Amino acid sequence: MVSFSFIAGCMVWGKHIVIQADNRKYPVMQFGGSVGDALNKAKVTLRGADIVYPPVDTPVVNGQEIIVKRVVQEGIYSDQLVEFKLERKTDRKLIPGQQQVVQYGKCGVSRSHYLATYQDGQEVKREEVGREIIREPQPMIVAMGPAATVSRSQIRMTLPEVWRVRWRR
Repeated sequence: MVSFSFIAGCMVWGKHIVIQADNRKYPVMQFGGSVGDALNKAKVTLRGADIVYPPVDTPVVNGQEIIVKRVVQEGIYSDQLVEFKLERKTDRKLIPGQQQVVQYGKCGVSRSHYLATYQDGQEVKREEVGREIIREPQPMIVAMGPAATVSRSQIRMTLPEVWRVRWRR
């Protein structure tokens, strides 16, 4: 049987510590040692990149609160569309001003790779670590009839130029 004086001595000389980890609070009574010893006594194991405040080798003091933040890193990827370009080519077989689609464009796809860091389930950092093209975009090719030329004097103009000059007045 434990004597009353032993229990009273524990309450006087023991250090009351609270460990906060995994959304729980672990009360610990300890006579001395370090933060790491208190974590072992509470059966709180550290994994990988977990953050402990104060550091593990710090001596414990009465009323101390030890905070353990669980750190997890996860690879994430995101796909984005890459727009296609428009290419215009002159085709003398078409009449002036006529247009004809030779090839319809197709969007490409690029994939960005990220490394996300979480502390206690909350994302605190995301950095891009790579990017790759999954599918190259294909351009849209449009054939256009030659620009019509209009001549009433020595000045030669294309039809769009005539319209611009005519409507400026």
